[in-house]
Amino acid sequence: MARAPTSLLLLIDRRNRLEGELARLKTLKRQSAELYRHISRALDEIDDLLDQHPVELDWSVLEPKITQAKSPFEYGVLTAQVLRALKDAPATGMTSLEVAEVIDASWPESLPRPGDRKDFMLRLRKRLKRLRDDGAVLSPAVGNGHTTSSTWILNKDRWSGLALE
Repeated sequence: MARAPTSLLLLIDRRNRLEGELARLKTLKRQSAELYRHISRALDEIDDLLDQHPVELDWSVLEPKITQAKSPFEYGVLTAQVLRALKDAPATGMTSLEVAEVIDASWPESLPRPGDRKDFMLRLRKRLKRLRDDGAVLSPAVGNGHTTSSTWILNKDRWSGLALE
């Protein structure tokens, strides 16, 4: 059997990736349409209630509030993920990259996944350094929290009576 040329394999891979993106976008489009209908109904219901209220409202001064998208770094989520990852770490500890891999594998389904890997690693290292400064984790090996070669261990004295689930 003849081996397929690299150019053909690259084209097939690119096609498969694009088809996957299209499927993801189709799902997002459906979810977006459902959310739009839900929010429109809720808005209509509120408008009906406001129309029944005796106080007259000047609708021209009311402006829509644009809320921020739900962040994957919701308060406490990254810290909880770090502590869970280090709870099961070997006695020698885990590097920042190993912690990131464990967190990535166990990210809560209810939150959007962190998109940019570089941004995620920066936030993770900052969080690990802060936890080290607070005494929650120890970093006895190479690195000082700014490099990927830092090794991290959960401070067992600090967390001995706490069940991290």
